[in-house]
Amino acid sequence: MGPEALAQVLRPLQGMFAPADYPDLLQGLAEPDDAAVWRLDGNRALVLTSDFFPPVVDDPYSFGAIAAANALSDLYAMGAKPLLAINLVGFPNDLDPSILSEILRGGAEKVREAGAVIAGGHTTVDTEPKYGLAVIGMVHPEKVLTKGGARPGDRIYLTKPLGTGVVTTAQKKDAVDEKDIRAAIESMCRLHAGAADLLERLEGAGQVVARYCTPDDQPTEEWPHNPNGSPRAVAGICDPSGRLFGLMPHPDAYLYPFHHPDWQRRRLDGTSPPEGEGMAIFRNGVDSAAR
Repeated sequence: MGPEALAQVLRPLQGMFAPADYPDLLQGLAEPDDAAVWRLDGNRALVLTSDFFPPVVDDPYSFGAIAAANALSDLYAMGAKPLLAINLVGFPNDLDPSILSEILRGGAEKVREAGAVIAGGHTTVDTEPKYGLAVIGMVHPEKVLTKGGARPGDRIYLTKPLGTGVVTTAQKKDAVDEKDIRAAIESMCRLHAGAADLLERLEGAGQVVARYCTPDDQPTEEWPHNPNGSPRAVAGICDPSGRLFGLMPHPDAYLYPFHHPDWQRRRLDGTSPPEGEGMAIFRNGVDSAAR
């Protein structure tokens, strides 16, 4: 169902649950996101979501693995570590049960790869196979990653290549090479755990060396003090040696006044600075090192 049709279906439910009545529901009743988040205490929050769909490839095992990886990806997108999953199955009575066994095996092995466990499930008779998971993960309440942090001008980094949907659709018409469908399946089965764990590894190694803060020195993900909505207020990281240091946004992108997108207006109204803020950052860094 498309977003417009879904909005129409959900319209009668608006106002039934007021966010103010559920202060521990950190995500779920306001802006749409990948999962709901419920705060347990000051250090733990549950992340819950579900996803299921009909086969996108012919091989039952691969379909199960793809569906499981897809559901788990919503937990990773929110910064959560997967804990457990519940199978969601629709299956026709006239298909060989061994097909379902392979679907479930593919999903189970993917959940195990994520370090989680399948703790049951629910099946129903359907006209075509459908499979997916309801999944639960854990995250620190202050480390939840949401879509709301995105800002105009932000760069998007892909953890997987685009185009798998085109390849699987072409397969249904026998219009794709075997090597291309194999590559698409491999990509769709790959968990996002590596990309999701990157920030944890950087913080654990002490490589996050600068954060965006409010005037009272509190880390923030909010505009304008965090200009690009960076998760966990990360503003700068270094390499393991500590000798290479990168800031975000890049100071070298604003060395001179005319690097600012609004520089003409600033020049006309007299608010243009003598140098860009990036140059000031470099100058302050050199001065501090010299002392």
